[in-house]
Amino acid sequence: MRRIVEHDDPSWLLIFPEGTVVCHKRVAISNKYADKMGYKRPEHTLLPRVNGTRFCLSQLRGRIPYVYDLTIGYEGLKKGDIPEDEYGLVSMYGKCVYPREVHIHVKRYAVADIPDDEEGCSKWMHQVFVEKDARMARFYELGRFPHDHTEDEAIPKGETVLQMTRDAKSDHLIAEFVLMWIQFLAILTPAWYVWRYAFLKVASAMSVLI
Repeated sequence: MRRIVEHDDPSWLLIFPEGTVVCHKRVAISNKYADKMGYKRPEHTLLPRVNGTRFCLSQLRGRIPYVYDLTIGYEGLKKGDIPEDEYGLVSMYGKCVYPREVHIHVKRYAVADIPDDEEGCSKWMHQVFVEKDARMARFYELGRFPHDHTEDEAIPKGETVLQMTRDAKSDHLIAEFVLMWIQFLAILTPAWYVWRYAFLKVASAMSVLI
């Protein structure tokens, strides 16, 4: 953080306050902590870890005017789905099923409005994640983030954020299956030769020692 603050070049700092991805193990840990601290259990997100974000903000105050909160939704998922389970290697390379679009909801907060003290910052961040959890509930309900003020009161009247969506299933399954495996093998083949070369070198060195 000191290097970022002292450096003259412009930069972006991207952090994930949850600290990890949503999965069954992390959901259980998050829920256990929520019960211990008296927080409401989130349905679609994890509880944020406040200290890291608060430290970053404390170092960047005076240099940045805004914080941008990004909520990400993967097309084709429904309530209760775990993204990494639905869109894994088997899904992508075996069935050619993956999100054709990644929806990103952006909300801007003025840094001056974010409390600097530990308790205030913690309350602010947990409220942000309460809103994020509700936003994800609407995403799973609609298959997208809300388009206008009738779907989300936070959107000003007369303004829309419409965009087209596509199904996660491939329109050209065979061609896409072949292409994805070509890409996969293009990565895997050089890696195999590197691993084989390293293995032979180590084996040769071990035989000399023996």
